[in-house]
Amino acid sequence: MSKSRTPQPVATFASAMLDAFEKEGKSIGTVNKGFKNSINGDKLVATRVSPPAKSKKPNNSQSQNKKKQVSIGKKTVFNKKQKPSKPANNHQQRASKVLNQKNKTNANKKRSFEHLRTEPENLDLSCYGDSKSVTDTKIKSNVLIPEKEIQLKSPPEPNYSSFPEKNHPVRLKPNYLGNEIELEGEKNDDCDIVIGLDFGTSNVKVVLNDPQRQKFYAVPFFPTTVKNAYIFPSKVYLRDGKYSLENVGRLYTNLKLPLLGSRGKIKDEDTLRAVVFLALIIRHVRGWFFSFHDKTYLNSSIEWSLNLGLATEHNEDTFLKKRFREIALASMNLAGDSALHLTDKLSGHYYQMSKEVLVDRKSDKLIIHPDMVNVYPEIGAQVVGFVESESWNAKDHPFITMVDIGAGTVDISFFSVQKERGKRTFIFFQNSVEQNGIRNLHLLRIEWLKVQLNKCRSLSAKIKQFLDTISNTDTYHNIIPESVADYLINLKVCKENIDSKFFAQFNNQVFKLLLEVKERRVPRNDSNWVNLPIFICGGGSRMLFYSQIIDKLNNKTNHSWLHVNKQVLSKPENLIADGLCSEEYDRLSVAYGLSFVDLGKIISSATIDDFYYKPKLRKNIDQTDDG
Repeated sequence: MSKSRTPQPVATFASAMLDAFEKEGKSIGTVNKGFKNSINGDKLVATRVSPPAKSKKPNNSQSQNKKKQVSIGKKTVFNKKQKPSKPANNHQQRASKVLNQKNKTNANKKRSFEHLRTEPENLDLSCYGDSKSVTDTKIKSNVLIPEKEIQLKSPPEPNYSSFPEKNHPVRLKPNYLGNEIELEGEKNDDCDIVIGLDFGTSNVKVVLNDPQRQKFYAVPFFPTTVKNAYIFPSKVYLRDGKYSLENVGRLYTNLKLPLLGSRGKIKDEDTLRAVVFLALIIRHVRGWFFSFHDKTYLNSSIEWSLNLGLATEHNEDTFLKKRFREIALASMNLAGDSALHLTDKLSGHYYQMSKEVLVDRKSDKLIIHPDMVNVYPEIGAQVVGFVESESWNAKDHPFITMVDIGAGTVDISFFSVQKERGKRTFIFFQNSVEQNGIRNLHLLRIEWLKVQLNKCRSLSAKIKQFLDTISNTDTYHNIIPESVADYLINLKVCKENIDSKFFAQFNNQVFKLLLEVKERRVPRNDSNWVNLPIFICGGGSRMLFYSQIIDKLNNKTNHSWLHVNKQVLSKPENLIADGLCSEEYDRLSVAYGLSFVDLGKIISSATIDDFYYKPKLRKNIDQTDDG
């Protein structure tokens, strides 16, 4: 199995992406030297790019000896400029060399770009062998970037109306600290409570499940009268060595992305900070649960368990899955510590013990047994509510495509769900995770505007301050404008702009995954490609910018074999969530699915042979997980 790519912080990602977009005279997304990727009909092909013709270097000795002659009557005389002279000195040679280089540069500028538009040689790259290697190859627009992509009729002004100021609500303060396992009182029954925790790049969501009472509780972080009450930002504060969820002290964000790095590249402080943050979230969850449901569970002896979500592609990486399970186990035990405040020292203590327990299985070192903590693919969890409903028919539509648009990444999976004797089996055919999320789009737009305004000499101090301010916009509460043109007043963007390029990248991520499945997993003549169920979920699904992908996929110009049918995740009847409308449920759908005791059996894409209709595992490879 190939290694997962190391994600970049969002700000670094925006700058790197902008540099790639701004390389003049090169097709965007050129991967291999001498080739550029493109989608030709139903195939993924690489086109050979002919290099510019090399101009022949003049022979200096011949050019100096060959003197230009001018005929005047019967006499032949030398032109004054070419009159024989003494051999040039060093200064004259250098001047001549500079002049020749300048003429050569001007000639290259005038050269047309027709050599970049050669006919494809049909080098078929549709079969990649490993399901992850294809995600390292980016297919983007091959349109050459013009020098300027904006038009200004008058000086631009900040468009404050696109970014209205919003008062952030105050977090709910439970009556209990949350380090309690159960309430004090006489116990007359046993109870299991499962925490389904969706730890995202931008925010977290939590749903609790009581299997005995068959009740699911969405956990609010703010008063339920507030919009997005069930969503809390992924950030933590540090003051005097003590961590808190309150807005006091030094702010730390970007808590999840550093954890997805390769072995040896993750910093200890990033791990310990994530452990503390999740422990504080668990304390809030249990504190709220005991504060609002104390009468129901006063006499219950409770056993807690935690299911943590991970992107499907990352979940198939055994190293990453092991790391997140260590973090989850440490967080559960840290949350139950008697200390009033949580510190790096405490976090390090529990993280080290969790790593040891998962190796030697000596569970007496910790309060929470390691078997009570699991990590599951987020997309699998996301559709649990759907496949459990009556609206899903596995025989008519065995395959599902899920597109989860988050703040940092877009997570896509093509999979099927089979049910036998009440047990679910998730079979993942293909997965893709790319940094095409809302916040990355937002940051990339800001960097692009600065570059374009600089070219027009219109980046005033006022505009720069405005752009710097909105770069810190909380995308977990605010949906960014639909177009980059809405960021500034008096701004008109050309047809080719940062939005068109970014959407092309997102569009190619989705279509490339479907092409891979068609080429390697499910033949194109299979009837299931017609009306293929597709879910567009996450915060980005509310933007027309992303949701237009449905119309793009159903454009039969180049792929008549495909037609997708958009599905909607409906709010389950057994989910208790005051103030949560059905349209907002999809943002809690991962946490809801994770709160199930047993999600089912997970069959990863790396364990599947190509072109099979029913699961057929490869020999000597066992990467299935029993939930």
